Amino acid sequence: MTSPRDNERGTMGANDAVKNYLEGRGCDFETVDGGLPGLVADWEGVVEDMAEEGYGFGLDDLLNDMDARDILEGALLAAGVEAGAARAATQLADDEFKSLSVPTDKCLWGESIAKKNGWTHKKQWWYFRVPAKRNEDLDEDLESAGIKAMKS
Repeated sequence: MTSPRDNERGTMGANDAVKNYLEGRGCDFETVDGGLPGLVADWEGVVEDMAEEGYGFGLDDLLNDMDARDILEGALLAAGVEAGAARAATQLADDEFKSLSVPTDKCLWGESIAKKNGWTHKKQWWYFRVPAKRNEDLDEDLESAGIKAMKS
């Protein structure tokens, strides 16, 4: 935990680092205000809903959810060693998401965006998976985008 004296010396606490990161990403006030705990809770909610009902939305919503997971990753990095509990909770949700999803043959945002951003199947895996249990709208969106869900 940082003290006001630490901040006077120019060191920044994890909360400040996360806030600065979120503001730099252009996140809305609610996201910035919720900080790392809010991001983790949101990701857990996405995964919990998938576990209960499957994914009930289309590709645009899935992209929003995966962008939120990407923002969470950056916030964890910004928080550094102080993110232990958030990192553990995220890992549990990630493991559950992976068990409820299948890999895709290409990035959800498209290969040119993946290349531009340096995203890989290994590091930004969330952009290369889709829910195993999905609705017809998402299946149609994936087909229109030329994305194939692989068998796990």
